[in-house]
Amino acid sequence: MASPLPTNQTLSEPISAGSSFESQRDDAIASLCHSLRTPLTSSMGFLQLALRECRRAEQVSPLSRNLELADEQLRRLAAMIEEFSQRASRRT
Repeated sequence: MASPLPTNQTLSEPISAGSSFESQRDDAIASLCHSLRTPLTSSMGFLQLALRECRRAEQVSPLSRNLELADEQLRRLAAMIEEFSQRASRRT
């Protein structure tokens, strides 16, 4: 004997479970992005202060070059986190 065809109710359960999973995933991504942005923003601020002090003292040294490279890397990381966050928010 053939099994009965699924009803709308039995089909909606997996669909609502899937959307619940997506919502939880998006919430986790948003939380992760926020958790990463906070220390990253702080690090960028301290790095900018150090760079400013090097420039005021007119020190062109390996330290100031390393600070500039670190600044570039932090800005790139911040841009990646922002892009990841925007992609996740577009899914909802």
